Amino acid sequence: MALFGTISFVAGIIFVRHGAWPVSGFFELDAVLLYGAFRLAARAGRLVETIQLYEKDLVVRRISPGGKARSWRFAPYWVRLSVQPGGLVLRSHGREVTLGAFLAPGERASLAAALGEALMAQRAEIGGKRE
Repeated sequence: MALFGTISFVAGIIFVRHGAWPVSGFFELDAVLLYGAFRLAARAGRLVETIQLYEKDLVVRRISPGGKARSWRFAPYWVRLSVQPGGLVLRSHGREVTLGAFLAPGERASLAAALGEALMAQRAEIGGKRE
């Protein structure tokens, strides 16, 4: 960021010396906008989502960049899993939660496969205990 700011400042000075002083404002605006974009990206990077599978619960917990925590509990036997363009969707009994929106499509598919396998194993274990 310091390098980009220095380059923008020097380029702005060059334009001012050549009489094109209004152009220097655009160099400053570029630096400010880039700084803002970096700040927003760093803030979004602090989003945390965890998935924990227990014997009788699937717990999804999300901690927003602002620190607000929210959690959802599902019965693993009834959870239905689908991969959507906006993320991985878990549905059960009229409730749904979308997670992994920040993941790349390949990572999302990998997470869906791993979670699907874990849920199938959990269902098989629950089914075996009922018989």
